[in-house]
Amino acid sequence: MICSCSCSVLSTSACSCPTSHHIPFCIFLASLHLACVALCLNWVQESQSQAVKISHVAACTAQPYSRTAGAYSRTAEQPDKLNNSFILKMQATMMILLVVAVASMVPASLACDGAATYKVTFSGIWDKSRTVRKFPSDPHWSPLVPTNHKKNFRLFREAKQATPGLVTVAEIGAPTTLVNELKSNQRVKTAVVGNVHDSPGTQTVMIRVSEGYPFISGVSMMAPSPDWFAGFRVKLCRRGEWRQRRSGSGHLYDAGSDSGKTFNSRDKATNPQADVSRITSSTGNKDFPFYKPSKPIPQMYKWKAVRVD
Repeated sequence: MICSCSCSVLSTSACSCPTSHHIPFCIFLASLHLACVALCLNWVQESQSQAVKISHVAACTAQPYSRTAGAYSRTAEQPDKLNNSFILKMQATMMILLVVAVASMVPASLACDGAATYKVTFSGIWDKSRTVRKFPSDPHWSPLVPTNHKKNFRLFREAKQATPGLVTVAEIGAPTTLVNELKSNQRVKTAVVGNVHDSPGTQTVMIRVSEGYPFISGVSMMAPSPDWFAGFRVKLCRRGEWRQRRSGSGHLYDAGSDSGKTFNSRDKATNPQADVSRITSSTGNKDFPFYKPSKPIPQMYKWKAVRVD
């Protein structure tokens, strides 16, 4: 009766899963329920085995020892061996169930519920002192295009080709094509657009992140340039809580669509299109604006995301 009641309570609890975040906990309760049932079955089998053992012992003591009686006594030992084997198997099964259940609860404990609004600030700090040669007369950054998305989405990736939308941003700073790409992607929640600003200078946009879409990525063209851009990616959820503030700096990238080597180079389409690559102080040759292998390329921009709700 006690086993029956305990298993019944666990089974009822395991069936109450109002939201997706409760599913791992339900798996845990279901595992306990299965373990309880297994113990109950073991208890029943043990009781039956003990009953068989008692009946065999009674048969043995009722007559002098003989080959037949010896057979009875040897047979009486078998239930214990079977019972011990059963217990070991059940213990192993219970351990596996509990490990799987606890492991399944970890991702849910790291997820963030609800939504949060962030103020994203992009600061271009690129100036003449950070440029080795041929600094342009009108340094600026195109409108920042930040987007919030799932973990399995990348706005850009080194050693992979840029999308047409990213190429358009990197070459002429126009965000429309990229925004349309993002809006049609199921792994993306929203995309917003900032404003053109001089360098040094800043631009700010507001973006809302939500459950299942805890990442923000953003890109902006370094202008004028053939196809060079700034880009960053950040996760705003940590251990089930929306972060209050994240900040950092990033690298410069070449979109791989234009083969120009200076800020004001004429358009020279790269055919076939190359992959996205990081710009370093060893990129290009002595005519390249940032070429100076003796020291790393300096920071050209910074970003920060501050929660405002």
